[in-house]
Amino acid sequence: MKHVKVDFISAAAVAFLMLLACTAQNTAVLFMSDNGPMQLTTTDTDWDLRNNHGFLRNKARLWQNGLNSPLYVRWAGQYQTVNIDRLVRVTDIFPTLLGIAGISLPQNNLLVDKRRIKLYLEGDTDTLDENSVVFLHTFPIWAEGRFSPVQQKEKAAFEFDDQRITLMNESYKLLHNPFNVDGSPAIYQGTVLIDLDTDLLENTNAAIDNQAVVHFTKQHKKKWFDKIQSESHSFAPPVYHIGWNGKGSSEVKGYGPSRTSGCENTNSHQLEPLDKVGDCVEYKIHVHRSGLYKLSISTSNSNLAGMVLKVTCGKDVVEAELINACHQLLGLIPLGPGEHSFSLEVKDIKAGTSAEIRNLKAIQFDLDDDSKGLSDPLATKETAMLFRNLKKIGRKGIIFGHHLAVFEGQNWRDTNISTYLRSDCFVSIGDHPGLFGFDFIRGITIFKNYSEEIFRRGGISTYSWHAKNPVTGGTSYDKRGNAVASILAGDEAKQTWLNQLDQMADYLNTLSVQGTKVPIIFRPFHENTGSWFWWGKGNCTSQEFTELWRLTIDYLRIEKGVHNMLIAYSPSKPVGNCELTYEMYPGDNYVDIIGFDAYHKDDELKSLIVDGARFVCEWAQESNKVPAITELGVRSGIHNSNNPDWFGSGFLDLIRNDEKAKNVAYVLKWRNSSPDSYWVPLPGQPTYNSFVNFYNDPTTYFLNDNIYYYQHK
Repeated sequence: MKHVKVDFISAAAVAFLMLLACTAQNTAVLFMSDNGPMQLTTTDTDWDLRNNHGFLRNKARLWQNGLNSPLYVRWAGQYQTVNIDRLVRVTDIFPTLLGIAGISLPQNNLLVDKRRIKLYLEGDTDTLDENSVVFLHTFPIWAEGRFSPVQQKEKAAFEFDDQRITLMNESYKLLHNPFNVDGSPAIYQGTVLIDLDTDLLENTNAAIDNQAVVHFTKQHKKKWFDKIQSESHSFAPPVYHIGWNGKGSSEVKGYGPSRTSGCENTNSHQLEPLDKVGDCVEYKIHVHRSGLYKLSISTSNSNLAGMVLKVTCGKDVVEAELINACHQLLGLIPLGPGEHSFSLEVKDIKAGTSAEIRNLKAIQFDLDDDSKGLSDPLATKETAMLFRNLKKIGRKGIIFGHHLAVFEGQNWRDTNISTYLRSDCFVSIGDHPGLFGFDFIRGITIFKNYSEEIFRRGGISTYSWHAKNPVTGGTSYDKRGNAVASILAGDEAKQTWLNQLDQMADYLNTLSVQGTKVPIIFRPFHENTGSWFWWGKGNCTSQEFTELWRLTIDYLRIEKGVHNMLIAYSPSKPVGNCELTYEMYPGDNYVDIIGFDAYHKDDELKSLIVDGARFVCEWAQESNKVPAITELGVRSGIHNSNNPDWFGSGFLDLIRNDEKAKNVAYVLKWRNSSPDSYWVPLPGQPTYNSFVNFYNDPTTYFLNDNIYYYQHK
């Protein structure tokens, strides 16, 4: 970098100097300017002030005003004041900073220029070899002034002789096909050679007298260009990152598409125009945070009324008729994790209007409020939608769930796991539950046909797990052997546990309908605040419990790639165990649904319902989670209730008339196994009419309500 005297100081420089004065000793500060002043409609006097060094032309050209920039570096207590008259490039900064900070590049990172200028900063200006920099200012040869995107066939057609390329070192600068500007020297055989030792203001073309330098430098540039052209990722369009590092708002620049039809990026930062039906622009995105996103656009003009814009991402489509506004919401679109392409297309322009998008500046993706709080950022799109829909339904009513509803009833059992779907609930009201409970202890894969058919019909599956003791092989009620501690210690119990998780992961990853993974609610280690299970109170510490929970969920997600599950935390009667309920909570990154389990006699159960619902609703609201009643019932069966209107006055009225409790998303009743043990009545049984009224209430949701697809579009 050549030293040039500057006779004025800018506001930015003042701010920089103030920053230097207060910089801590563990912070390195770098300051650069833009690459030259911009000459638009400035007067000669203004231009003389802005271009006080006399360099040729302005930014965005390959003369000195388009390339030269100062670089100031300060690190208090580390670097001494020194003026370094050596050429460095922007790409030198990143590897230099990595070296200063002692950071290595990620293993899968693309190659970067690895020239570090740390020696310069330490005062050694002689050891490093002379640097050279290549600058490229190119357009497709058939469309001067058109910028990205460049398709593969267009890239292959680029010829070196047609490009505007400049190579600069500390002695010479060779411009290939340069722009003629006022004061620039005459071009000789397509080139201009500048001797930077004697002609920093670029008055003279030294090419005629230095043909050997021209030839050598041109070959160097040709080799560089061929290498760039052969790289698979060169000229590739940008990939915009949505939801990176937890961000709720992300922007796609309008001028950076991967494909266009009927419009072009004509000024490097300006995509225009979209003014005809069929005009289309496509972008590449990488979604890091699944969810439903509010989609909006920003334009430089507001003459948009009458245009219908269609946005497509995979199978999801949003259509919006625009109004006269520079910024406007188009609608909601669900996004799953990974790389996608989405397009904006002019679908219609109403007769009699002159609607146009003169310059598409940006497309904004803002995470919908009900999508916030999802514990797995890489959850499948369908799982993210289930999470959101549960929140929305909870504000309007409650989903009715029944454990093993289609597997067994009071007088029957489906040993064939039929997709016909039979249930006592259907016998009573002509509809199935909206939520179907299953248990992995019955077999990891046994209920596959059920869950897939339930998803086809718009219902939800929730899986509990009365897991066997991995130390003794006994039931979930076998508390011998310090099972939780043994798993965490990494001994044989851990391998037994992971083997079960392997089976579960294989099942969940193959649970699908037409290629779409079925989302489920997973309820591990339920009733943990009770002492009857090997993972419960008194059988492990709170810390051990949370470590086991996190180990289990991390293994399924990270090691096995399971991303189609919402995780439910369901302590027993949490209001009576508040401190322990909080202590054993594994954290917001491991929970999506905050629920509770409760069984008791009529009078006691009423208070458990109201207090428990208030508790989980308040907690879920604070944590952006879904509140639920994950198991509920009159002890030993609803036939033991003295209230024939149990479903009304004994349950529904209690929560919907309470401002804090009314947002519970679902309730799960236990299984019907015989006429002497049931929680869903059949015709003629004492609570049957109450159940019918419960079903007919507009705030209750069953399978025919297509609850998974609720508010999907």
